[in-house]
Amino acid sequence: RVGCMRVVAGKAYDSLEPNDSILEAKTIASGKAIKAAIMDGKDFDFYRLEADDEAKQLEVKITNLSTTLRPHIVVFDGNKSNIGSFTNKTGGADLISTAKTPPGSAVYLRIQDYYTSAGGAYEITATFKP
Repeated sequence: RVGCMRVVAGKAYDSLEPNDSILEAKTIASGKAIKAAIMDGKDFDFYRLEADDEAKQLEVKITNLSTTLRPHIVVFDGNKSNIGSFTNKTGGADLISTAKTPPGSAVYLRIQDYYTSAGGAYEITATFKP
């Protein structure tokens, strides 16, 4: 008797993929919480926000929804130049950080595992402050 096997792909990505490079950054709104995931140690998530003319600082909050992700955030200005980075090296830990940002300009965020060896779900909230 010959058996049959059916293979069905599972959804192994979040709704914001692909966002693995700064050129694929997904636009998110200031102050709105977004749930996403780092799939594995080689995955990066990029986001883009547009600062208003009053924005001088960006607060980024990562609420870790996993026990493995060690959140690392890199902030880029509208010219895609690195203007700051922040890390919590503890697996499962949250991270809150702030960076000075140019008013009226785009800001990009890169989220990854600090050691690029683990993944995990998280919630990100990025909020511009005057």
